[in-house]
Amino acid sequence: MMGAICSSDMDLYNIDEIVCPTNEAGVPAKKAGDAFLGGGTWLYSTPHPSAKRLIDLSTLPIQHIEMGEDAVYIGAPCTLAQLRESEILRAWPAFGLLDAAINALSSSFKVWELATLTGNVCLSLNKCTTAPVLMLLDASYELRLGDELRWVSAAEFQTGHLENILRPGEWLRRIRIPFASLGGEGVLKRISLTEEGSVVALASAYPVPTGGFRFVVSAATVRPVMISFDSLPTASLLLESMEKAMAQVPLYADSHGSAEYRRAMALDLLEQCRGSLQGEAVA
Repeated sequence: MMGAICSSDMDLYNIDEIVCPTNEAGVPAKKAGDAFLGGGTWLYSTPHPSAKRLIDLSTLPIQHIEMGEDAVYIGAPCTLAQLRESEILRAWPAFGLLDAAINALSSSFKVWELATLTGNVCLSLNKCTTAPVLMLLDASYELRLGDELRWVSAAEFQTGHLENILRPGEWLRRIRIPFASLGGEGVLKRISLTEEGSVVALASAYPVPTGGFRFVVSAATVRPVMISFDSLPTASLLLESMEKAMAQVPLYADSHGSAEYRRAMALDLLEQCRGSLQGEAVA
């Protein structure tokens, strides 16, 4: 069974059909003109003239949030609002960092009711605020293509602005965050030209519960850039290490900020994050 055919009465005038699979086997093979639909908050917000059919993944019977033997799993249909309200995630110290990432998005609580975490990740915007945090938490992604399943790390998933390693027809089924990575309290800082505007630069830091520290910057580059240390680095070591790492990734520029401005802001926010962790360590 391919799944139900939904009404095509919608804002995207060029869409001829919407397929709403009732099980994973019902997800049709992707063809030219197809687009996967999560919450639709981005898909419905901008023209997609080549799209002819939508495949709605929000109808799949995948558990939204569940506890495994050694990890928390977040399913494809899980919205940002459900993530924020989850008692399972709220029980962990790292929930504050996930919550901060959602709050850092340039969107309202109304959008959170529809937007999904997996959709946010798969869009792979350079300014995505959730993907860098998932990297810090050592998350991994379960990808499905037909009957084939594979796991990839969050750190290797995004390759550029609006670019990732998904193959044609492949979709993100679940996100796995190990319990061992959820015991720390991280810090996230962002900057934009207006209070609720598009993110110009973002930096985040996390004291890994099993030892060490991770730092990540995004929005200034076409994809998140993460570095790790065995102990909390000095300001000069952190700056030198991140500058080297960022040099391997193209910078990003648009009407919200030049490449050099974004780079400078990202490095400034990074030091603020380090200072916050240092203050906590001293306290």
